[in-house]
Amino acid sequence: IYNTNTYFEVSLSDAIQRMNDTPENIKKDFSSGILNENFYKLALRNPDYFNQIFNPGEYEFEIQKNVAQKHINHINERCSTYKIECVFIIIPNDEFLFQESKDKYSNIFMFNKNINFGRSKIVNFLENFYDNVYYPINLFNYEDFIPFDMHMLPSGNRKLANFTHEIFK
Repeated sequence: IYNTNTYFEVSLSDAIQRMNDTPENIKKDFSSGILNENFYKLALRNPDYFNQIFNPGEYEFEIQKNVAQKHINHINERCSTYKIECVFIIIPNDEFLFQESKDKYSNIFMFNKNINFGRSKIVNFLENFYDNVYYPINLFNYEDFIPFDMHMLPSGNRKLANFTHEIFK
């Protein structure tokens, strides 16, 4: 598992310790495909992932901005060329919205605790920099997300669709 990625935030011995600290019943759920093994692999290699995404250092933040701006600028240029109104909606990660999600990601997937809530540093930047980037605030409930998955259930998709519809009115 550890060697399937080229970026390692922690040493192999730390990753092995996290694996040893994972309760047996949770390991069985990973083995049977009930839980997302990719989150577990990420947490073993990069346990501070959510903290780094939410509030990166200055260098990492510049990388986030450069990547995001490159793609948004390209799409905005194409939209302008074809005279299409384009809107970007940033779908929140449940890890940044609910304490239950934070507990789940640290207790089950073995990520480090993340104390941050709400908009990340990059979301704040993009919302302020562009007039067509939106982030839904206080729109979702914990129950709108598939447990242990990050994706939304139909209730969350309906809320997102209604939010999007309101922007285009």
